[in-house]
Amino acid sequence: MERYSAATTDQELLTLLSEDNEAAFSELYQRYHVKMLRYAVKLLDEQEAMDVVQDIFVTLWERRGTQVIHTSLPAYLFHCIYNKALNIFTHKKSKERYLDSFVAYLQAAKALAPDAFLLEKDLQKQVAGKVAAFPRQMKTVFELSRSGHFSHLQISEELGISRETVRTQLKRSLRLLRAHVGSWLPFLF
Repeated sequence: MERYSAATTDQELLTLLSEDNEAAFSELYQRYHVKMLRYAVKLLDEQEAMDVVQDIFVTLWERRGTQVIHTSLPAYLFHCIYNKALNIFTHKKSKERYLDSFVAYLQAAKALAPDAFLLEKDLQKQVAGKVAAFPRQMKTVFELSRSGHFSHLQISEELGISRETVRTQLKRSLRLLRAHVGSWLPFLF
């Protein structure tokens, strides 16, 4: 692999790089890698700094034939580090805001949980009282469906009644419960 002297300018190396010259890329890497890393570590933690510098060199290689740099190469490279560090900070801040709002949500939910638990228990007692007052067959159909998780066919076979009777009994029982406990019914069963 060809080596270039310190007299070879950055612009000459960039021109060679645009012609897929790996030695020119290696020379640019040797010239700027340590300097870029020192700067990046001032802005980011060590691992992030190494990732950012590596990413910039990968991008420099990938865009070698199309990229036009209008400033000096060091200014361009250090500006890239600054922009990537800014993106990392923005991402971290956004993540922190999301986590903060999620934690606040969980705390609010936890604070409401005892009330919700008591309300649910009260509603379950109301439903149990209403179901206990159902006619015997309606009560049995409802309990097999909701507590036993039987299908309509299984209930009809178990009780020796038609599937249509099972459907009718369930419709009536749910209508009575909705009237009794209102819109909370879907959350209980």
